[in-house]
Amino acid sequence: MDAPQQRGAIYGQPKRNIQAQQAIAAEPHQLGKSPQAAGTGTIGAGTSVVTGAVSRDFDINPSLVCRKHLAHARANTFYTRDYAPFNIFHELANNYIDLNVNDFRAQAKLSYKPITKVEISALAAVKYAGTTREHNITEYANTAEAYRAMGTSVIRNSNRFLYHDPDNLLSLPLFGVAQRWYLYRNDNRMFGWDFVQRPVTTMCSTTTILNTYAGMETNSYGRHNTAFRGYGLQYTGLREEADWMYQNFKKLQEAGGNYYGMGNSNTRSAASFRQRHSLVEGPMHGERHR
Repeated sequence: MDAPQQRGAIYGQPKRNIQAQQAIAAEPHQLGKSPQAAGTGTIGAGTSVVTGAVSRDFDINPSLVCRKHLAHARANTFYTRDYAPFNIFHELANNYIDLNVNDFRAQAKLSYKPITKVEISALAAVKYAGTTREHNITEYANTAEAYRAMGTSVIRNSNRFLYHDPDNLLSLPLFGVAQRWYLYRNDNRMFGWDFVQRPVTTMCSTTTILNTYAGMETNSYGRHNTAFRGYGLQYTGLREEADWMYQNFKKLQEAGGNYYGMGNSNTRSAASFRQRHSLVEGPMHGERHR
């Protein structure tokens, strides 16, 4: 898939060192970005439950299409693909993905020295990320035309994208989906935080230096995602308008698909660590032992 076109903004604040007192220091830092991108519309690969074969319908990767299928084709000429008109530039304008990303992260570090040889530091960070993926397929895309292609009786009986009603075996195939096309939308959200505490102690005597390093870390992440497909969305005209057929949901139910979905997951963890290091100097020759 070709690299998507990106746009958006990045905003943030550099690290600062704030020293309230001689024994207390703070370092706040925050960063946010909101890029937007647009790419070619693609549909996920499907796997046959019988043979295990993997296939992908309506793959419009421009590099792949031009290299393998349209190496000698004219740029402004429409050809036939899946019984429907196809032109790579026309398809890119009517079958596309809009991607919106919002990412924000803030962290702060606080250090405290109650005495000269003891330092206690704590680091806290909060992160939020949200992505929205909208796959738009207009009524003029080859993907939409293929589900409506039945110009002749031969095409009607050969087009595998048309809908055959299993409750009426004598009926003719119908439109695979609504006469207009649809919108795939996926939303993902994540919110999490981290907290790290690290006390460091250094003790010295005439012959020994003792360093003690310990700490603990806890974090939490929660994720939420939703998926939705809107049938019969009309993209042309004064505004977008939905006009769907009940056969769309009947076909989806018979195929075992999901009209919408939602998922939630949570991750929690906690850990602690400790390290001790001593350095001993010999009284006679200055030897050091760990």
